[in-house]
Amino acid sequence: MTSTRTVLRTGQVAASIRPNQSGTTGNGKLGKELVQAAWTGNELAVKALLTQGADVFYQDSDGFRAIDRARDNGHRTIVTLLLEAEKAKK
Repeated sequence: MTSTRTVLRTGQVAASIRPNQSGTTGNGKLGKELVQAAWTGNELAVKALLTQGADVFYQDSDGFRAIDRARDNGHRTIVTLLLEAEKAKK
């Protein structure tokens, strides 16, 4: 099985991101991966992580959210996806 890290690096989305399972993959970890995917412009990984319940409000160690990293790097489509996800969570 492909790991989530591989998905983020290659952009391939398969059954590689596991659903949240208590004690194994929490929203915090998925939130961190969401920030990374948004930062690098990996739209496929962002979509997959959102589907798996990644925390769109997660802040990295510098206090930035995925939407901040996407916006700072000019990834407009990802910004739109994250805005929609934030609205759905409110």
